[in-house]
Amino acid sequence: WGYYQESLELRRQSKDRQNMSHSLYNMGLVAEKQGKYEEARRLVEESLAIRREFDDRQMIGNSLNSLGNLAYVMGDYNTAARYLQESVHIFETVGDKRGLAEVWINLGNLALAQHHEQTALASFRESLIYLRVLNNLWSIARILDSFFSLYVAQGDAKRAVPIAAYANQLRHSISSPRSERDEKEFEERYEALQQALPAETFESLAAQGRKQSMEQILDFASQVE
Repeated sequence: WGYYQESLELRRQSKDRQNMSHSLYNMGLVAEKQGKYEEARRLVEESLAIRREFDDRQMIGNSLNSLGNLAYVMGDYNTAARYLQESVHIFETVGDKRGLAEVWINLGNLALAQHHEQTALASFRESLIYLRVLNNLWSIARILDSFFSLYVAQGDAKRAVPIAAYANQLRHSISSPRSERDEKEFEERYEALQQALPAETFESLAAQGRKQSMEQILDFASQVE
């Protein structure tokens, strides 16, 4: 955080506004991870305003995607949808596959929060089109968590438990822990399933997930049978 603050101050003094936008954006991401959502939003909004000045389309898309996710976390679903849809349009225009993979996860999570499970599934499938090409393990772990939440919402333990077990295994292997907020939500749902199912059934489902290949678990999660 201190490094970004120092970098931002130097860029303000030198009036290097384009790189200033990058410092603001990075500080916003750090603030978000720390749960300081209002501060994160202020920082990313400032980065977005500067990026619009330079018409830096890809970076505008990144800022919009981050603002959309922040609005979702803060419960402002209408604002989240507006930011995320604009981000999709920009990423499609510039051909940013990584950006599209991320924003479609965010749109799926937004749909799920509004109890639109089929829309969420369609969004996650859209993200997978890009993730299968990119093989970005961090994003794959993230979408598996989202699929897990979807199947918990649908009461489908036979899909939820294997997906969760694989996601945990993947995150451990790539040293990619969830945020404190996401870990709390994940553990609450996972433990609820563990308590609801017979121990033998739960462990069998978890073992089934852990032994899958990545391609198999993604097909299973997205219902490609």
